[in-house]
Order: sequence, then C-alpha cells, then structure tokens
Amino acid sequence: MKIRSNTEGTMTTLWLAGPIDEHTEQTLGEALKGIKTLALTLDLAEVDYINSPGVRGWILAMRLCPPGVKPRFERCSIVFMDYRSLVPRMTQGGEIASVLVPYRCDACNKDESLLFAVKDLKKDQTPSAVCKKCGAAMACDASDGFFDFMA
Repeated sequence: MKIRSNTEGTMTTLWLAGPIDEHTEQTLGEALKGIKTLALTLDLAEVDYINSPGVRGWILAMRLCPPGVKPRFERCSIVFMDYRSLVPRMTQGGEIASVLVPYRCDACNKDESLLFAVKDLKKDQTPSAVCKKCGAAMACDASDGFFDFMA
C-alpha cells in the first residue's frame, strides 16, 4: 500500500493506493501514529485489493487513530465496500462520506464506477444512472450487503 499525506490546519488527509494486505498494519499504522490533527480523512478510491490478513492489519492499525478523532472515509472503492459489508469493524468509529458504486450497461457492455455522496443516497433505493457511451439506463451492479452501512 502506498500512502500520501497532506495536513492543512486541523485536517489530515491520507490517500491510500494499492492493496490492503499483510503489510497494511505496519504501513497504515506508521501513517496514523504521526497524525496530530483533530480531523482525519482517508481517501480509498485507489484501494484495489484486500485479503484476510489485510483486514486484520487494517483493524489493528485503525486503533492507532488519535483519541477523539473520528475518521471520515471518502471515495470508498468497490473492493473496500465489498469487504466492509462482510466486516463492518473496518469502519468502526468512523463515517463513510462517499462511495464508488459499480454500474453496468447491458446495451453496450460498459462497466463504470460512479461516485455518490452518502448524504445523497436513500436506503433500499439505488440511484439511477445513464451510460455515457450509449445513453441507455445502467443497472447497479453492487454486491449484496454493499449498502448495509446505511442501516
């Protein structure tokens, strides 16, 4: 996993890219130990793979968030949300602010990830989408449990 960091005032943003795997506990843990701000955003759009040791490492590393800091999860990748639906503790104590949702156009066989702010989503109702390539309606292709965090 690669991590870029930026701190402005009381906010730190971490951009995570690559796999959440057996190295995550150390890599993410080191990044979280250095945080001295009151707010933390994790941008997860480029998380592309997760394995079981990675989930364990993620949960252990997230315990290193500074006391009183509630992580904000932005642009959560599809793979992250799929795992999070199986292991809700991955975002425990934090807020999911936006998610990338998988959509498929059956007319032209195009797959696309669309970004939605959680505040704009409605429980048990997936947003409609139109294919940019052919103009046909796209179908949400999210796995069962993808939106369970909204419960």
